[in-house]
Amino acid sequence: MSERNSIIFNLDRDTDEISDNIMDFITVWDYNRAMEFIDEAGQLGSRLGLESMKLLLQELSNPQDKLSVIHVAGTNGKGSICAFLEGCYQEAGYLVGRYSSPFLFSYLEQFQVNQTAITKEEFTACSWTVYKAYRRMKAKGLSLPTAFEVETAIAFIYFLKQKVDLVILETGMGGSGDATNVVKRPLVTVFSSVSMDHQAFLGEDLSAITRTKAGIMRAGVPVVAALMASEAREVLLAQAQSLNCPVCLPVPSDCEYRLGETTFTYGQITYEIPLMGTYQPENAVCALAVTDILNERFPIPMEQRKEGIKKVCWQGRFELMQTNPVIIRDGAHNVDAVKRLVETIKTYFPDEKISVVMGVFKDKDYKAMAEQILPLCKRIYTVTPPVSKRALPKEILAQYFLNKQEEQGIAIPVQCMDSVAEAREAFIKQAAGDEPLIIFGSLSLASLC
Repeated sequence: MSERNSIIFNLDRDTDEISDNIMDFITVWDYNRAMEFIDEAGQLGSRLGLESMKLLLQELSNPQDKLSVIHVAGTNGKGSICAFLEGCYQEAGYLVGRYSSPFLFSYLEQFQVNQTAITKEEFTACSWTVYKAYRRMKAKGLSLPTAFEVETAIAFIYFLKQKVDLVILETGMGGSGDATNVVKRPLVTVFSSVSMDHQAFLGEDLSAITRTKAGIMRAGVPVVAALMASEAREVLLAQAQSLNCPVCLPVPSDCEYRLGETTFTYGQITYEIPLMGTYQPENAVCALAVTDILNERFPIPMEQRKEGIKKVCWQGRFELMQTNPVIIRDGAHNVDAVKRLVETIKTYFPDEKISVVMGVFKDKDYKAMAEQILPLCKRIYTVTPPVSKRALPKEILAQYFLNKQEEQGIAIPVQCMDSVAEAREAFIKQAAGDEPLIIFGSLSLASLC
């Protein structure tokens, strides 16, 4: 082993006065060390505001300014819009970077180029570049970045190294103060449906939340917005008008829904997508509207556009896991998402009762979520979402379901289960074979199916 690789650097020791060149020599920097760095930054928690992010990027020579970015914000559906955009541009031969969160299966899937996650080796190299900037900030006594800010900087560094043609950049929970909102002039800003979520950070009502999300708009930059509540739409339109932004509000028509396939019409063209859910045509047309807006700079032939969204894979969103019996997993984790889930269930299974596996975080409005799903249920299994201090105990959720049933004079079996796998097994044994099973409440549950 070389002298360089035989010396292990302790992240906790004081290295503020060690130059980058000396740090390069004495440090063994591997994937585990990189994740320790993310954990160190994570101790700062969540924070909205761009001061630390801008300082970090200045230390890195502002890689975001060298990228062509489509910026996507919203509450529910922004991940699907990003997936449709990625599919269209990749099918047309462009090299597409995509940054999104949260992850479903693997931490590294947040950083993708042409639907391939960053490797551990690539992540390690990019994180080392960011870590050295972080140490320089600390030596200067500057405000240090959070984990999400560090991850966003890593994404910019990675996409720049990969020389991508386009970056599809998804905000975290915010907008104006979100770490991604350092892009000076995106090509287009896109908004999925905006609804109530993260009120402690974004605002107490829908108008306030929408104003925060609208903070990614830039003067004169085109805006595309999905269908949403009129209160939210009016806030977006007012902000767009104040900045002289052209606005497109695309709407699909002639939507048809079948298990495993959805068709709709947009611009007199019929499209087919593999994603289910009554909301997916709404997300798909947002992506198509973006391709129209950018067609001069990034042209996509119609057949490639159709083929691109037809091939899209976006897991955990009303996703059919198996048939006979039907088991579907969905990432619905807030009130509006569950409202759309209920609408979708009624569309696909209009004459059937369903079984559900539900697990949710305690900072969500789980009572309203439970009340929406209860009228559709034949049996209920509650679980505690794994590995999170925010997880609502399954017993509390189960008791709430029982209390609501007592108020309504109904009796539906409710069982607390130790895991999603245990709940699925119980369902298969107990169900008559006709009703579907819907697993929802948190994306962390979807990853366990």
